[in-house]
This record gives sequence, C-alpha cells and structure tokens, in this order.
Amino acid sequence: MIRTTKDLAETEWARYWNAVREVPDRAGGTYRLPGHPWRFSDATLDETSVPRFRGEDNVTVLRELGVAEAEIQRAIDAGILLRDSATR
Repeated sequence: MIRTTKDLAETEWARYWNAVREVPDRAGGTYRLPGHPWRFSDATLDETSVPRFRGEDNVTVLRELGVAEAEIQRAIDAGILLRDSATR
C-alpha cells in the first residue's frame, strides 16, 4: 500500500515521533509543518520558532549589515526588496 504524505502524517508512528507539528499562522489559525527529523532518547529538542513571513526580516538584516536607511527605502519603493505586508 502506498500512502500519501497526509496519510503518513496521521499515523500512530507520526504522532509518536512528532513527525508533524502545528504552528500558528499568525492570523488566528494554524498549519502543519514537518517536525524534527530525529529524536534521541536522552535529549529534549526545543520547539523551533514560528516561521517568519516572506521578507519579514529583510529590513532588519540589511540594517544589521550597515545598509543606509535611504538605500533600504529605495529598494522597497522600487520593488526590489521583498517585504511582507504583515511587517508594514
């Protein structure tokens, strides 16, 4: 029997290994992502952070790299710099 990814994610095995986890979509709902690819008997794996929106950290990263504010704004205005609407 060949299973779909959805079928596999809903198996007892997947629940035991936390193969799939639900994360907030930051809009009041959730969605499912693959869990950690491994699990060790004596270790506790921290939950990963909530996935970021596309382009959400672009301005922060450029500022940390020392890019001038005017240059960042020109890139945003020209549509070169991706910036998700959730960050505005």
